[in-house]
Amino acid sequence: MAVLATIRMKLKEMTLMQQEIAKFILGQPANVINMSITQLAAATGVKSESSIVRFYRTLGFSGYHDFKVSLATEIA
Repeated sequence: MAVLATIRMKLKEMTLMQQEIAKFILGQPANVINMSITQLAAATGVKSESSIVRFYRTLGFSGYHDFKVSLATEIA
């Protein structure tokens, strides 16, 4: 699955909070692959890790690790 393309495709359908997460990931994908879910939540300014969970589930991923592995593979 092309993570960045999927994010761009679904951006307009996302909530405002999910859009903030998406924009951060699109702007800094290489940094995101080294972040924990807690660090990503803090960096994007969302209230909790559950916002990150909802975000990657919206993209079709079952876990944060799967999301990061797919992202890392894509930008490698």
